[in-house]
Amino acid sequence: MIQKEPEEQGTGIEQGINETEDTKELKQALAEEKEKAENYLANWQRAQADFINYKRRTEQEKDELSKFANLVLMLSFLPVFGLKSVSWLRRNKYHLVYSP
Repeated sequence: MIQKEPEEQGTGIEQGINETEDTKELKQALAEEKEKAENYLANWQRAQADFINYKRRTEQEKDELSKFANLVLMLSFLPVFGLKSVSWLRRNKYHLVYSP
């Protein structure tokens, strides 16, 4: 077996320093990647919450539009049905602004 010359092997101290520097670099790289992963997760969670809020808001808008359309339809029948329709609307808690 051929042994290396002492100057080629390096000392144990130099190897320990190189390993320590490598470990520090790896720990730093790991910390950076963990931070990126946390940022990606936070962004994904924010996007998910935004989408849920969007769905809820569009559902509310659809319900409001439906109620408004029904109210307009009922108001168009007021001249036909007269005061009975107005009392029915008030009894069912529809707030009207009606001027013939």
